Amino acid sequence: MLGPAEYKRISIPALIMRSSKFPLILLFLIAAGPLYAETNDSAQADGNEQPTTEGENNSISFARDVAPILLERCQACHGAKKAESSYRLDTFAHLKQAGDYETDPIVPEDPDGSELVRLISTDNDDERMPKDSESLTAEQIQVIRSWIEQGAEFDGSDEAATLSEIIPRPPYPVPPESYPQPFPITAMSFHPQGSELFVAGYHELSVWNPTDGTLLRRIKNIAQRTYAMRFSPDGSTLAIGGGTPGKSGEIRLLNPADGSELKLLGTTPGVVFDIAFRADGLKLAAGVADRTLRIYDVATGQEERVVEHHADWVLTVDWSPDGKQLATGSRDKTGKLVEVETGALLGTYGQTGQPVYRVVFHKDGKHVYSAGGDGKIHLWKTENAEKEAEITDLGGEVYDLVHSGEHLFSSSQDGTARQHKESDRQLVHSYAEHSDWVFSLAVHADTQRLATGCFDGQVRVWNTSDGSPVATFTAAPGYQAP
Repeated sequence: MLGPAEYKRISIPALIMRSSKFPLILLFLIAAGPLYAETNDSAQADGNEQPTTEGENNSISFARDVAPILLERCQACHGAKKAESSYRLDTFAHLKQAGDYETDPIVPEDPDGSELVRLISTDNDDERMPKDSESLTAEQIQVIRSWIEQGAEFDGSDEAATLSEIIPRPPYPVPPESYPQPFPITAMSFHPQGSELFVAGYHELSVWNPTDGTLLRRIKNIAQRTYAMRFSPDGSTLAIGGGTPGKSGEIRLLNPADGSELKLLGTTPGVVFDIAFRADGLKLAAGVADRTLRIYDVATGQEERVVEHHADWVLTVDWSPDGKQLATGSRDKTGKLVEVETGALLGTYGQTGQPVYRVVFHKDGKHVYSAGGDGKIHLWKTENAEKEAEITDLGGEVYDLVHSGEHLFSSSQDGTARQHKESDRQLVHSYAEHSDWVFSLAVHADTQRLATGCFDGQVRVWNTSDGSPVATFTAAPGYQAP
């Protein structure tokens, strides 16, 4: 039985996720509250700064002051997925267009003649917006009124861009100087040279020596959660995907040497769960919580295509070897195959019956591996989306799946990682000395190293040639075990 001290260390999300009735990874992805708010005064919710009328010449900025209010309070009912009264305000272009009632929502310099102001200010509960929710604060209403009085000018780069794309990004909260408790390891990646291991943390990435587990440096000003981490094929760029659960997501390109931002590749309405570079490094694909697959041009930063074939979160994505197809997996319990050039759906694999956490293309380009909640690795054909083989007895839900050289590496709910030979799918090594569920994997073929990251924040490094342990450490800077 837990004593008072031990009980205090366990976060509410952790207690919830310990329930065997719910898939671990899904509940962790849902959990939205900062885990360290009580011990880190700066760890406030990302982007929740209050709008202000203060600024240069007391001018109101649409991007800085108005858009965050609309995104937070209005877009849920008036966005691309749901547009009550045929009115949308998820972009500035849509904000200006009248809905079913054909009344101008915005009349520059005339807030009293603007339907938007009337609806957010009225005392009539049947008309007031947001409907069936708390009204906007007096300060928020005044910000919108003042902006319209000043001419309702747009200060973003593109009127067709989503609100989340044009809102300026404030600096993220500083991560804890010393973690009061470990943080679940949601993503890891070896540097292409194999001398460094990058690990996702809370508003940061930490970089470790995989040989002895010493902390090398910390990369701060990162979104609250990082769920995906990929190096470009030439090793010059580290791409990370994540965001603030329940609010927004982003994809950033970093200089791995010093953590400086090279480019904000994209912002999304939901968190980014997975990212993947095309083999030539020129394109990047992302799976997002808004049910979309997104494709970006890395050089220009342009979002080239948004594909919506899934009915729920897109949790995983991978490119075919020739770069012409993308495989995806979703919480909707399917894997799908998409044609990159057109976005057309080529096939659906629906034989898992559970959420699909990982998809990986076979090196022949004619098959896809998928794994997830049913505790199996499925091998299915791209030609007809029919199952060809499977790997079973994996100890529960499979959270990660990595293809490297001639082997498949998987991590499972039973606290074990496994290495199978791809040719005959026979077990080569079982890495079983973990103290908790194994959440994420990273493999470096040249140095024959496997890193396994657990729910309890522990990272282990293994020798893949003989399955022997190399190093063990808790990837929580400053944490002192009780």
